Amino acid sequence: MKAAYSRIMAKVSAVALGVAGVALVLMAIIMSYQVFMRFVLRNTPFWSEEVTLVLMIYFGFFSVGPAYRERHHIAVRLFVDKLRGKARAGLTMGIDVFMGLFGIFMLVFGIALMASTLRQTLPAMGISVGFSYLPIPLGGALIVFFAIEKILSPEIDGPAEVLATPHD
Repeated sequence: MKAAYSRIMAKVSAVALGVAGVALVLMAIIMSYQVFMRFVLRNTPFWSEEVTLVLMIYFGFFSVGPAYRERHHIAVRLFVDKLRGKARAGLTMGIDVFMGLFGIFMLVFGIALMASTLRQTLPAMGISVGFSYLPIPLGGALIVFFAIEKILSPEIDGPAEVLATPHD
């Protein structure tokens, strides 16, 4: 069951990274278009900054879960690197539990933020502000799912692989 869950999470991670990648590419295209329009044609599109900001939110929150899953996130490793064996594995498990709780926090309060802004409208895009906050609870759910994966199968990237060698 652990292997099946990990395979599913790998696919979920790939989809999330795909969404983040599309958002990043669209941001680059829109910002390039905006710069061209502003400085060459002297006619800045009214919608470009707002769309880019929403895409940045999507990029950020859809990237955070897969980054955590692959341990590519920023981490303070001072204490983890000083430990060995069971102490190191225990601290890593504690970090993963904390990350799961943080994901739940993002999920719950992200939904609350969306609900409180559903009636507000983004002026240039004409859509609900709640839509721009949708990635917050989705990113939180991704973190929860990936934390569950790490807690169930710490051997996937736990002490034996990732934590055995201190990072520079």
